[in-house]
Amino acid sequence: MRTLLLLLLSFSAFAQTDFFEKYYPLIDQAEEAFINEEYNSAILFYESAFKEVEKPLARDIYNAIVCYYMAGNIDSAKPLLLQLASKGIDPQIIESQSVFDVSTIREAWQGFKPIYLQVYQMFTPDKDVLTDGLISKIQEEMDKVRDLHQKLPDVYFEEEGKPTLEEVKKIKEIEAQMDELYLEISVASADYILVNGFPKEFQYGIVSEDLGMDALRNFLSNIGFYNQLQKAASMDKFSAEKLKTLKEKLIEEVGKGSIHRDYVWDLLSGDAKLEFVRVVLPETEECESTYVKPRNGEDLFSFENEELLIAKAHYYLFKNLYFLMSDLATSEDIELASCKDISPDWIPVNIPVE
Repeated sequence: MRTLLLLLLSFSAFAQTDFFEKYYPLIDQAEEAFINEEYNSAILFYESAFKEVEKPLARDIYNAIVCYYMAGNIDSAKPLLLQLASKGIDPQIIESQSVFDVSTIREAWQGFKPIYLQVYQMFTPDKDVLTDGLISKIQEEMDKVRDLHQKLPDVYFEEEGKPTLEEVKKIKEIEAQMDELYLEISVASADYILVNGFPKEFQYGIVSEDLGMDALRNFLSNIGFYNQLQKAASMDKFSAEKLKTLKEKLIEEVGKGSIHRDYVWDLLSGDAKLEFVRVVLPETEECESTYVKPRNGEDLFSFENEELLIAKAHYYLFKNLYFLMSDLATSEDIELASCKDISPDWIPVNIPVE
């Protein structure tokens, strides 16, 4: 038990600070290092970032653990694993991660798991009435959504179904009712966030496999609540000014360390992800083979510099096996006859795909 307490004390940080100011610049450097497979350098940047704040974020802690594993230093990851345990992360979520499919890592985890469980079982959610009330409201409304979903005609669930006119009418009516419930949840959540912000990770525990969401954030992500509000604002069902204030509040919560920037990136980006194009050309043509299209929608480069964001997205698409990263991009292969056919708007990406 003394060893356990020493491990817990070893990750105590010195002070809380603005995450945008001191935490994320170091996380940027850590991520740039690991996408270049410089795992020991990444570890140094992660550990420096964790010392800058009182409560480092779970996703970054996990990625630092992966860096230790990739560097062949499994034992040094144990204090970081205990940080995840102290955030109420179920050991099943930990061992479901792909890095634990590696035999040496899985064996080390099984030996350490009893200590992890001791800390995990000590976790007690720091709940509050307002957050509990919002979660209860969301659950009630989602029960109504599920009831409506069960009333949809069977043809709705058939891949090549051909509904009758009556079935089409019924589907549209039920979808409209579900949309109203989603909007009601989204508006109530926006009102809550504007006043209270988000609960911090240690308050309700992490429940998602991407190690970024508690129960509330998981609900909001599943219904795409920011997209719901954008759509409502376009139809004058939600104030555009209030939506702007909500966006500012979400970014403010990232700066406070209440939520990970990746979570907000996902909320705000919606379907407007980075789009990579791999150009297939005749052998006689010589030009760059990989490009990224300009993004539409929200300007999110304030979260991190454009060059790193593109490099991370490229790594996520073509190389990532073990790290937790946002679903940053899509890709497509396009056959062209000549380099002249490449759109001048496309940005060349000078990163080879292995």
